[in-house]
Amino acid sequence: MVLSAAEKQRRYRRRRDADQLRREEYLAKEKERYKMLREIGIRKSKSEMTKREHRRNRRMWRLQKKDLRKRKKEVRNILTPPESPEPLPQIVEVVDNQPGPSRQQVVSTKKRNRKKSKFYRRNLFLQRKIEEANLRANRYRLRWVRLKEEIKGGIETPRSKTR
Repeated sequence: MVLSAAEKQRRYRRRRDADQLRREEYLAKEKERYKMLREIGIRKSKSEMTKREHRRNRRMWRLQKKDLRKRKKEVRNILTPPESPEPLPQIVEVVDNQPGPSRQQVVSTKKRNRKKSKFYRRNLFLQRKIEEANLRANRYRLRWVRLKEEIKGGIETPRSKTR
């Protein structure tokens, strides 16, 4: 029987971990390797990373975790037998001791959300107004600077030289 690379690796690790001395040597070697990687800067802690590196690493970690969860779910689906059929539902009186939110809570939550959205819209409107005012102010400032230069005698540009 031919073993796949993963099976060979699994067997090797099982043999290595079965012997306590061999396992300790392996762990010590891995610890040294980690220290060496930290010293040369390949392995970094979050505080040593730039913001860009940290964003890239977090993106990679998220993708790896997503793949891991997907693989685990697939294995779980393969190993678990199909569910048995549900028994016929029987009429059971459900007693719910947990009351839902009161009418006052519901009303106040809606009111709070309405106010929030109103202020959010108002804020956006005012920000747009500020941007427009800044653009207008910039335009008039540039006009004023150009007029001031023109009054002083003007700046000689290639076009004004040819006139």
